[in-house]
Amino acid sequence: MYKITTFIILGILVLSVQLQAQEVREKTLDYNVDGGVYLDLALGNSISVKGWDKNKIYIKTTVEINGGRLNKALEMTYDKWGNQIRISSDLNESILKTGRRGDCDGSYDRYNSVMNGRRYYACYSIRHEVYMPKNARLKLKAINPKVTLDNLFGDLRINTVNGSINMDTPQIRPNQNLEFKTVNGRIDFTIPASANTEVEMSTVNGHIYSGFKPKPKRKNGMYRIGGSRFNQNIRMTLGKGKAFTELKTVNGRIYLRKGK
Repeated sequence: MYKITTFIILGILVLSVQLQAQEVREKTLDYNVDGGVYLDLALGNSISVKGWDKNKIYIKTTVEINGGRLNKALEMTYDKWGNQIRISSDLNESILKTGRRGDCDGSYDRYNSVMNGRRYYACYSIRHEVYMPKNARLKLKAINPKVTLDNLFGDLRINTVNGSINMDTPQIRPNQNLEFKTVNGRIDFTIPASANTEVEMSTVNGHIYSGFKPKPKRKNGMYRIGGSRFNQNIRMTLGKGKAFTELKTVNGRIYLRKGK
């Protein structure tokens, strides 16, 4: 009983220290119904974007850099460009260069660099949670974060380098344009079985998996539905094809799943 109690107390203490190291930043912005949203959130672990019925944008960022010691290195900017809302993040190099190897354990994403002949270490856990009008246009750029999208029905342009792009949508609206592109990440997109959209999927070194069977094109008595081992391209029309969907990756896999 004594050992169990001791472990519980130690667990509470560890959790308390972790919570103290984390910093939570929140921001709410008014949204113009004719505008769009641009999220330029380079580094991080995850970005979650959800649509709601309010004409407001809310972003919650949870950050922990080098055990909380360098949290101020994450700089967030909230701008208005005409009718467009732009939210961006950057890392202050002058703060990061004070990072020490001892700040970091194995539970963070990390990198190290050399500045003026001196090596510095940074480890971070950065999570963004965004709520925005569900019919608004969204442009999102990121490097490493896993991107998850939900309940969004405006035009979407999502670009990552290493992060995956994930979405399960109950509908694709007429004339909606969906563009998901990544270099090394995976694209996992679930759409209704009754979706009406043109679909283009391509990958250089990855693979394409689809719950929808493409209609093969015939040439010289042969059917072609994909490509060679490299440079695979698939085009198909689902339903009446009123919307347009483009899924593109260089090295990652593409999953186009059939929902309900």
